[in-house]
This record gives sequence, structure tokens and C-alpha cells, in this order.
Amino acid sequence: MRTSSDTRFQIRTAVLTTILIASGVAAALISIGCRGGGANPGDEDLLIPFVEPTQSSRTCLNEVYPPDSPTFEEISESDYLPGANGVDYVVIEPGDGDKPQADWQIEVKYTGWLEDGCVFGTTYGSGRDARFFLAYVIPGWRQSLLDMQLGERRRIRVPSDQGYGQAGSPPRIPANATLYFDVTLTSGLTAEQAQATATAVNEAAAATITAVSQEVEATFTAIAEEASQDPESSPDE
Repeated sequence: MRTSSDTRFQIRTAVLTTILIASGVAAALISIGCRGGGANPGDEDLLIPFVEPTQSSRTCLNEVYPPDSPTFEEISESDYLPGANGVDYVVIEPGDGDKPQADWQIEVKYTGWLEDGCVFGTTYGSGRDARFFLAYVIPGWRQSLLDMQLGERRRIRVPSDQGYGQAGSPPRIPANATLYFDVTLTSGLTAEQAQATATAVNEAAAATITAVSQEVEATFTAIAEEASQDPESSPDE
């Protein structure tokens, strides 16, 4: 006669598979909720708009920068219009949406350069836009983005006192660096919308975890019942 250990092995394998799949789904949902809604952005979100700038040609991203992306040379110094606090700008493509408010969560495409054209950060080639709350970016970014409409693409020149100042951001942004950004404001959520999105995604994650727990409990109940009905081993005679 076939032992019940075979059945228990099969059930346990199914349980582990279910747990792994559901855990992955829940983790993905929670991650999306943190990035997509009212939760404070993580370190990655905080760094994206001014990520890892560089002061050495050895760490510039120019060699891997996608060729069909915005270029430093397409805007000359004479193209810039004077802006508040020395943050000069060029509107490359106008937008037709609302202007964000200070508590919004927004998404942008961007590239950042040093004065010598060294690319120190970009979303191009990453497959996703940068997402963050306006409260977490450098002053020059915040000022410019608050003046942009959704859909607008703008080149901005950020003086050091509106960027990283005398401290810079080692190892990639030197002290007193003027920074250049090509920024497209792709979307935005009000604080209420961001919070609602986070709540909905977190609730979905919690429901997934609950369903997995119920499935595991039911499966182990079945294991216990199977074990109580079959002897541990009774080979055919």
C-alpha cells in the first residue's frame, strides 16, 4: 500500500509554491504602494532627481547614455531666460496640464549634466520615470517644477546655492557646481490622490497576505486529517 508520506510531500510542495508566489505578489504590491502613493518615498526615490552626480570623467554616464535622449549641446547659454533665484530656464516643449502644488507627488523624465557636459544622472534608458514628492528635491528643482505645467519639457540651469552648495554631493557633484537639467513633467498626484493610491495598494497587499494565510491553514488541516486516517507505512503484502 502507498504511504501517506507521498501525499504529505505533495501537499507541502504545493504550500511552499503558493507561499513563494503570494509573497512575491504582496511584496510587489507593497513596493508599488510605497512608490505610487502617500507613503514617504524611499532612498531610491529621494535620490533619483539628483542621483549620483559626478566630478570625474571616469564616472560620467556619457558612454552609456542613450543616443536618442536629450543632449547637452542642443541648448546654448544664450537660449536661457532669467529665472528667480538665478535658476534660468528654456521651455523646450510647452505643457497643457495643471501646475503642481508643493505637496504633490510627481513623475519626471530627466537628465543632469555638469558644466563640462558630463552626464551624472538620467532616467533615460532606465525604463521608468523618476517619482518623488516635491518636498524632497533640491531648491532649484522645486522652484522650476512648481512653475511647469504637466507635459512641459524644460531645460534649467541651477546655480550651486540652489543645488548642493559648497558641500557638493561627493563623489559626483563637486563643491559650488552649477547643474544643468533637462526635465519633462510627465504626471502628478495631489497629496490626497497619492494617499488614496497608497491606501488602495496596501489594502490589496493585505488581502493577498490574508488569502495566503487562509490557504496555508486549510492545506495543513488537510495534512493533519490525512495523517490521522492513514498509517505511516503499510506496504502491500
